[in-house]
Amino acid sequence: MSLKIPRFYIRYISNEPLVSEGSGSLVYLNFFENALTIRITSTNSPEAAPAPTYLVGKPRHVGESVGDLFSNGKLFCSLMFVPEAKFKPNNPGDVSWWRGGPGPSIGDLFLVGEP
Repeated sequence: MSLKIPRFYIRYISNEPLVSEGSGSLVYLNFFENALTIRITSTNSPEAAPAPTYLVGKPRHVGESVGDLFSNGKLFCSLMFVPEAKFKPNNPGDVSWWRGGPGPSIGDLFLVGEP
């Protein structure tokens, strides 16, 4: 089951290997894939050129779910920065295109309400 949810705002802090911080709106949530996608609206990432438009997150720890972000307000995730050209609106959590290079990171997601 997947849901398009435009009114939740998420702040992210990635710290390895790409150090970046930013925020955006939640555009995709899939409990079966245990993944979510954020449309990035602000970032301080000087290393990303061109700046990624989307961020796909999947929980890093066994037994955690994307739903834990809503109950705990924070979730440690594997992150994939996705440029606009690689984003698939009909499959927003898809990162199968990645074959190395910049894009993956790990970090925390925070539920922040309004931007």
